[in-house]
Amino acid sequence: YSAVADAYAEADLALRDLGTVSPARVPAATGKVLRRLDAAIDTAGRPITRMERAVQTSSLRIPLTTIPVCRAIGPDWSLLLGDAAPGKTPAPEPGAEALPGAVDLTTPALLLPGRYRPPADIAALGAQTTMTGRARTYLYASVPVVETGVPFVGDCPSGGGESTQILGCFHDGRVYVLAITRPELAAIVPVVTAHEMLHAVHAAASPEARSEVDGLLSGLYATTTDARLQRIVAQYDARAPQHRLTELHSLVGTQVPVLSAELETYYADYFHDRSALLTAYDSYISLFEGLIARYDDLRAQLDGLAAEITALQGQAGAAAAQARSLATQIDGLRAQGRVAESNALVGAQNGAVDRSRALNGQANALIDRHNALVEEINELANQLGGLERSLRPLG
Repeated sequence: YSAVADAYAEADLALRDLGTVSPARVPAATGKVLRRLDAAIDTAGRPITRMERAVQTSSLRIPLTTIPVCRAIGPDWSLLLGDAAPGKTPAPEPGAEALPGAVDLTTPALLLPGRYRPPADIAALGAQTTMTGRARTYLYASVPVVETGVPFVGDCPSGGGESTQILGCFHDGRVYVLAITRPELAAIVPVVTAHEMLHAVHAAASPEARSEVDGLLSGLYATTTDARLQRIVAQYDARAPQHRLTELHSLVGTQVPVLSAELETYYADYFHDRSALLTAYDSYISLFEGLIARYDDLRAQLDGLAAEITALQGQAGAAAAQARSLATQIDGLRAQGRVAESNALVGAQNGAVDRSRALNGQANALIDRHNALVEEINELANQLGGLERSLRPLG
């Protein structure tokens, strides 16, 4: 590896010297430096490849597989367990230099963890989440995959039954992310990817480093007023309380905007711009929260309207009953020949009829409004149901 370091140091000096080169010659000179760097890395990689092959047949094979860093960085130590066959690293994809995350699509194989070259969609997720090189090393060492349907269900078993919503998991050392293509929800895919990558970081940390960050996270959670975080952690606690600390490690890094200076410094090792993750998460969660808030508001309006309609119908019924009672009295007086007395009641009887009609009219108007709200609520329920189904691997 010292040969690799020397190659980079030489390339760094050469690139600095480009400051004295005329602008017209910079592209050609830069290309020459990078080609020389690639050749040097290829040369340095040959003895490392020979060493890997020797280790695979030596007594060091099993001990090395127990060291997390040896499974994540540099040589193909991850292949030593025998769960994958050594092979040639895939060549960069045609046109890869123009794609998001191009540096990882074209980087020399020696610098890739376990010689894993990410496909374009995974490299793009690393770029979208502004993962640092350190973070992408953990991500790629977990051989991440974005999938849906039966494969995802098999790779990410749900401990909470069918009602538990799983968008990703870090399982048996690998990162799995649910493929979500619905445009208004797609922003959650990079957030989930970053969340699962942080699980890999937490799992690989030394006991001392893990204890230090766990203390910071526990302190933050003990004083937080973030209702979202409290709600999500409560859900995790109900399913698997033993995972609280690793879940906090991922949740805080990808969803919580205000952190202590120590935690901001810690997460800066993994994200160049953590706010990009927060924005993506907020756009996703705000969609649901907005629809749910509107649904709850409409339900409250419905309850209020139902009470008003009941009251108006009761008043209309009372007015109609009064009108009927007065009509009976009028008929009785007229039957007795007491016309003048009956006529004195006609105004009150007509007034009661008018009040009953007016109150029924008000009630009917509210019933129309009530029915319109019911239609809107049903549409919102359909929207929420459709969005929720889009977040399930089997629909």
